[in-house]
Amino acid sequence: MRVHDELPILSKDQDTVVTIGVFDGVHLGHQEVINQVKTIAESSKSLSSLITFTEHPRAVLSNNSDIKYITSSDRKVSLLKSSGLDLVIPLTFDIDLSKLRAGEFCQLLKDRLRMGKLVIGHDFVMGFQREGTPDVLRNIGNDLGFSVQIVDQVSERDTRISSTAIRKAIISSDVAEAARYLGRLFSLDGTVVAGDGKGRILGFPTANISINKSRLVPGDGIYATWAYVDNKKYVSATSIGNKPTFDGISRLIEVYLLDFDGDIYGDTIEIEFSEHIRGQFKFENQEQLIAKMNEDIIKVRDIMSL
Repeated sequence: MRVHDELPILSKDQDTVVTIGVFDGVHLGHQEVINQVKTIAESSKSLSSLITFTEHPRAVLSNNSDIKYITSSDRKVSLLKSSGLDLVIPLTFDIDLSKLRAGEFCQLLKDRLRMGKLVIGHDFVMGFQREGTPDVLRNIGNDLGFSVQIVDQVSERDTRISSTAIRKAIISSDVAEAARYLGRLFSLDGTVVAGDGKGRILGFPTANISINKSRLVPGDGIYATWAYVDNKKYVSATSIGNKPTFDGISRLIEVYLLDFDGDIYGDTIEIEFSEHIRGQFKFENQEQLIAKMNEDIIKVRDIMSL
């Protein structure tokens, strides 16, 4: 079983405080769990530890599930490691792991990590057929010698912060709301690929971005964004949609970097979404489109100068 290969055996003579989950987005709710893990670990002279599944369980268990991730696996692990935890352990969630009973998994954590406390969210479940509810885990802990602490739900403006709520905000183009839940701007990264050249003809040469198909993409529209190229930050306007003025079919992500002139084909760039400016709609001619694009750029400069 892969979990036996990926779960380390600690050599340190210390107990650990452990939390487990997908942690897609590493949002404010996740950050509260992480902060409590670190606080408890410090007070008990234990190691703060987090286990993150590299795949969403629904993506593995349901053939009809098409999970789109808020963050890439690499970006998620990077964010988790930068949070100050002693241990961040990525685990592959597969069919074999899904069949592991809650008690068996907890026994592994005791044997490998010397788990002294398990910190979970209020709606957390684990193990075969989701049998490991908080009450069940407490009973298992009584038998194996660890305690369970539940972290209260984190809310923002009366909305429960969750990966589901963030996905909903992003899909509906409300990237500002998503940023409030994430505690940072939502971002996408991808490779610059060749486009049809229409942006250059219009006077707005754009970088066409190809991203991983598993990533969540905001709804169609024009966005005020930051673009990161070679570790430099540029104000940018990003268009997502199928170019309705040109009767386009394919859904594209195109980024116009303001005050930039360079060849970045083949480069990887990151885009941070600050605000949705407007939706996509069809103009009667190119002149109307160019006039609107000029208005968009003025608005982007105003937004990003705040």
